[in-house]
Amino acid sequence: MPSWKRLIRFESTDGKILRGEPILPSPDFDVGKTTEETGLKAKIIDVANDDIFDSATKVTDQEATVKRLLGPVTTDEVPIIRCIGLNFIKHIQEGGRTLPPYPSTFIKANTCLNDHGAPIVIPKLAQDSQADYEGELCFIISKDAKNVSEADAYEYVGGYLCGNDVSSRKLQRDPKLAGTVPQWNFSKGFDTYAPLGPQIVSTEVVPDPSKLYLKTIVNGDVRQSETIDDLCFKIHTIVSYCSQGTTLKKGTVVMTGTPSGVGYAMKEPQFLKPGDIVEVNINAIGTLQNPLRLVTSTYSKPRLVATHGHNIILTFTVPLDPPSLGIPTQPNSYLPTSYRILLSTPRSQPAHRAPHQYGTSRNSTTLRSRFRRFTYPRFSDLRETVPSIPTLIPIVNTLCFPSPSPVHIPHTPHPHPRDRKCNTTAQTPPTRSAPPHKLPG
Repeated sequence: MPSWKRLIRFESTDGKILRGEPILPSPDFDVGKTTEETGLKAKIIDVANDDIFDSATKVTDQEATVKRLLGPVTTDEVPIIRCIGLNFIKHIQEGGRTLPPYPSTFIKANTCLNDHGAPIVIPKLAQDSQADYEGELCFIISKDAKNVSEADAYEYVGGYLCGNDVSSRKLQRDPKLAGTVPQWNFSKGFDTYAPLGPQIVSTEVVPDPSKLYLKTIVNGDVRQSETIDDLCFKIHTIVSYCSQGTTLKKGTVVMTGTPSGVGYAMKEPQFLKPGDIVEVNINAIGTLQNPLRLVTSTYSKPRLVATHGHNIILTFTVPLDPPSLGIPTQPNSYLPTSYRILLSTPRSQPAHRAPHQYGTSRNSTTLRSRFRRFTYPRFSDLRETVPSIPTLIPIVNTLCFPSPSPVHIPHTPHPHPRDRKCNTTAQTPPTRSAPPHKLPG
């Protein structure tokens, strides 16, 4: 049994990533709901040999304040995630099935592991209304186990935590994509598809897991609600069965199955959408919380669109999370978005010009409705990809944002260079003004 009763991994107020035993302000305090404003304190755990279950790992008297809660374990500590399918009795019976004689198992790679609070990222091939949740009770193996009897099984359980077995239903069940037999490994095995947290609670705190109660909540709406006592195969049976002829390595996480209430099985299927918040709550453990986002392209190499005096116009694509890069977007707007950027030398002033002056891109009038001018605090990465224009330092830039309803900007013909000397009365193109805007930080 570990020296700690509860274990969290967190970023402290001084910026360090630590392990600690939370000091609960009240017995019913939900660790998963803690924020920087909560000011939750934890006794720092001195992890020996990078092993939270090592006998030399101790809880110290030194305290730290939690700024941001992370997942309790990392990919380096979890060799594999083993999962049990169809393991709640009521869920099996309501589908017209008979109870199976043995557990149905599959695996997730440790690359699926995701932190508490971190986004569940849906890859491009699974973004067509099929992302689904599966709230589950999980446990972690504290020492290598092989051919373990049911009577000895709990000696190998290091603690309990919440999990979400995120699934892509079309890739799992659609015969055109999954084949004639539903498959689980690929459809459930994408990166970030196994959030775990918010803490590990030892078997000393939870001696009888059958008394636990699980709820899965999506945007405040309770979708799953069931007691763990409804498990067809209990914890000790799962440990014994999965260890027969196979070594369960220390750190292996086992997801025990999900109850009824998943999105695809509703009368009107409810799949996860960008911006949804999924919570898995188990009493005595807390609430695992994760937002949902869609993966986008990584940075595309900036492409030169046009030049105008000292101004150079580039276009590029931003990756997954524009807000983390200092790029403001509409709330819950995480779809791939192309941006245009106007770079200016200190000798020139950024101007608001009509689309035709920036080239003849087909997307000029649809992607671009207006310019906003501000200083981009993290432009160095983009600048380094354009070494041929070192004169653009320091850089003042203007980003182009798409609007909910694109604005039509009339096209005014630009005089050909050979006509400029004689056509001195040519009209100047219409300009569009925008209020100056600076990003925070």
